[in-house]
Amino acid sequence: MITFFRKNAPEQGLFIAVVCIASLVAFTTGTIATLLLMQRITIAIVPDLSNKSVESARSVLRVKRLRMDIAEYRFDQRIAGNHILEQEPLSGQTVESGQVVKVVVSRGARTLTIPTLSGLTLSAAEKKLKAEGFHIGRVTRYYTTEAEKEIILDQFPTPGSNAARGTNIYILVSQGPRPFWLLMPSFKDWSVDDAMLVLNTLGMKLKEIKRQVDSMQPNGIVLKQTPLTGTRIKAGDPAGLVVSIQSSSEVSQSTRFVTIDYVVPHLTRSVRVKFMVRDEQGLHEIYNAMEKPNTPLSIQRRINGLDAQLYIYLNGELYEERLI
Repeated sequence: MITFFRKNAPEQGLFIAVVCIASLVAFTTGTIATLLLMQRITIAIVPDLSNKSVESARSVLRVKRLRMDIAEYRFDQRIAGNHILEQEPLSGQTVESGQVVKVVVSRGARTLTIPTLSGLTLSAAEKKLKAEGFHIGRVTRYYTTEAEKEIILDQFPTPGSNAARGTNIYILVSQGPRPFWLLMPSFKDWSVDDAMLVLNTLGMKLKEIKRQVDSMQPNGIVLKQTPLTGTRIKAGDPAGLVVSIQSSSEVSQSTRFVTIDYVVPHLTRSVRVKFMVRDEQGLHEIYNAMEKPNTPLSIQRRINGLDAQLYIYLNGELYEERLI
């Protein structure tokens, strides 16, 4: 006869409790291990670091559990120094946590030394700046006796300082002495030579001389003028004269009016400039005055003869000859 033995109820409950606890411990241990494993391989999206400072970019990556490595420094005209130019991996890509993001950092714009412009003409300064990688910025002009017209007086930034290629250089330019305004005198009934002498003294440029028959006046008398008497004028303004002739048949084909343009050479000090002309009436002086270097002169005179010779003297010495 077979006898069956049954466990007591308390022992059976204890056995079941032990099995449950063991299962729970195993499950918990597995879960924790899984979580730790997942934590180690967290997926991160690479942020956009472009134009961020190195410190800011490093902070952004730290939040994403990523690291930064500076691969290169590079000059750049657009991005300020110590800011990110490029990155690898690119923004938006997914990577494992802990991965290194390599970056290229800007050194800022490459700088050049600003040249000295004072004493140059505006056109010469523009060429010099262009050749050295800069541009003319705002040009300010004002009247002064310190320099001739169109000569540069000052600049900003200052010469010798450093600036990025393409920087605008602001210029202060002389307009020469402030114009002295006058009222146009009356030349009516004057001789044309006297009228031209006064026009030259006033700094006006004789642009035109017309001849008009007037039997009541000797040859070479001013009949009309432009600008009209009393008009407000300044140096450099154009003028015109209408001069008498007694009859058209008396017009001398060898008498003519010429304009002599001359620029005083670039010397270290002022010089006495004298013009002598040899024409059909002989040798005569037409201009004599002290002038500064680089001063432009424009002298109008009546010449007799189709061929005439101009002699230019500086401080009493013959400097140049011209046919006029």
